[in-house]
Amino acid sequence: MFHEIIKGLCIQLKNCCDEFTIDLVTKSKKTSEDKEYELQEVSENLYVFNTAAFVGKNSSGKTSAIELLECCYSILSEFCLEDKHYNYDNVKLEIVFYQNDYIFKYNTILKADPNLGSKANFTEQHIYRKKYYKSKVKEIYTDDGFEELIDLGELPKNTSIVFFVLKRKTPLAVYLNCEGGGMDTYRQIFRAMNTYKISKNVLTKVIKIFDDNVKSLEMVDEKHYKIAFQDDVKELSDTELIYMLSSGTTKGVLLYIHLDNMHERYNIRPELLKSRQFYNNAFDTSVNYEDLMALKKELMR
Repeated sequence: MFHEIIKGLCIQLKNCCDEFTIDLVTKSKKTSEDKEYELQEVSENLYVFNTAAFVGKNSSGKTSAIELLECCYSILSEFCLEDKHYNYDNVKLEIVFYQNDYIFKYNTILKADPNLGSKANFTEQHIYRKKYYKSKVKEIYTDDGFEELIDLGELPKNTSIVFFVLKRKTPLAVYLNCEGGGMDTYRQIFRAMNTYKISKNVLTKVIKIFDDNVKSLEMVDEKHYKIAFQDDVKELSDTELIYMLSSGTTKGVLLYIHLDNMHERYNIRPELLKSRQFYNNAFDTSVNYEDLMALKKELMR
C-alpha cells in the first residue's frame, strides 16, 4: 500500500497567504538525471520532488510552509493532530494525495477544542477521488472526474475520515526542529529512533557522513552518552556532547541543510541547474561516497 502527498493547500495558517499551496509535482521536462537524483515516481508519468527547500527573509512563512507539510503528513499517517507546536484553529486545509491508482482530494477545517487539550477537531470534512491516467497527468487537480466518497462511517471528531481510505497508521515523516532542543537534542533524537524503530547503525552512518572521526554513539541514560572516535572512547554528559560534536554534525543528524547565497559567494552562472552544481561539488559540500552508500544500504534493509 503506497500513498504520497502531491499537494497541500491552506487558508489562515500563520505567515501564509490564503490558498497558500505547496505543489510537489514536477511540471517541466524530466531528464534521466532528474529521475535518478531529484524525483520519485509515484505512478507512471507522475513524479514528485524528493527534496524541497524554502527560502525567504525572516517571518516570510518558511517555518509555516514546513508546518503545513508536517500537518499533512500527520493526518495521512496518524489520522489526527496532537501535541503540535503550531496553531491550527480555523485553518482550512486541502490535501491531494495518490493511493492505489487514484488521486484523492481531502478538505477540512481544523478547530481547536479546549476540552481536548492539544488535539484538533476535524470539521466540514469531504473526500473525493478520481482514477489516475498517465495521459491526463496535467489534469490531476481539475475538478473533472472527482467523485465524493459518502456514508463512510462515524469517527470521533478528532479523527480524520482519511482513515476510511488508508485504514492503517503508517509513519511517513519525522518533524525535527533544526535548532534542536539544546541539551535535550540527542535525547530527542534517540527517542525518535525508538519511536520509529530506526537502528543504531543508521544513526552511526548519518553521523559519519558529517564527521568521519566518529565510529559510534550510544545513549547510556537520559543524561549521558558514550561516543567512540577512531582512536578514543568517551562518556559525556548531554551538555558535553553538544559541545563536542560540531553544530553542523548535529544539524545534519536533525536533517537540516543550510544554504549559503550561491550567487554571491560562488562563481556560478545563475542559469545553471542548482542541484547539478551540488553534484559537481561547486560549493565544496560533497560527502564521502563510501559513507553515503553505506547509509543507503542500511536504509534499504
